Amino acid sequence: TALACGIGEDLQPQPPCPELRLVLVNPGFAVNTASVYAQYDLNNNAPEDRADGKYSVATQSMLQALQSGDPTQIRERLFNALEPPAFQLFPPLAALKQELTALGLSALLCGSGATVMGIAADKKRAAIAADKLQGKYPFVRAVTSQNF
Repeated sequence: TALACGIGEDLQPQPPCPELRLVLVNPGFAVNTASVYAQYDLNNNAPEDRADGKYSVATQSMLQALQSGDPTQIRERLFNALEPPAFQLFPPLAALKQELTALGLSALLCGSGATVMGIAADKKRAAIAADKLQGKYPFVRAVTSQNF
């Protein structure tokens, strides 16, 4: 686990993230990354407040959650600034996130899309959610995160 700073070239080691039970769902269509970033710029996204002048409040909160090692705190602090522009351009992604949330998972767009992940409280909930989505989407997998 690492915090990427700058433009991603400065990696700062962090405590290992505990195992997370994930459900990965790809809706079967491509997302143009350049268009998502262009929409992000059009949305006039202002830089986040930096409470300590170095890291955003959201980043500090996630670092604290990693320090705690509590998967619930980590799930609650996940954030992807590319979700709003991706959801504007590709509304089915927003619907997929809502579907995962309705199944009791914390959901988050992966990168600029199109895969959306749900984080379950346990392996059983991940399996149940994956079973319910199987056949509806071309790629659905329940997996466990790993640290390297």
